[in-house]
Amino acid sequence: MFARLSTTIKMSGWLEVDIMVDFVENMRRKGKAEEDLYFAELDRKLIEALHEKQARQFESSDAPIASKDHSDTPSQMK
Repeated sequence: MFARLSTTIKMSGWLEVDIMVDFVENMRRKGKAEEDLYFAELDRKLIEALHEKQARQFESSDAPIASKDHSDTPSQMK
């Protein structure tokens, strides 16, 4: 990431500005990557918690999964 930084020694002018811009851009990218990792982990935890909640609700539910409307069964048809 900082390999080009050593090339600024004994140089002056526009090249130093260019390298400084590269350094600032690299620091911005590093910060964005850290932020992306943080929120990706947070999303994983939230999704896991949601799945656990849904599993608990499913296990404790007395209602059948299928619809209670059985109008299409042969015993209900006229």
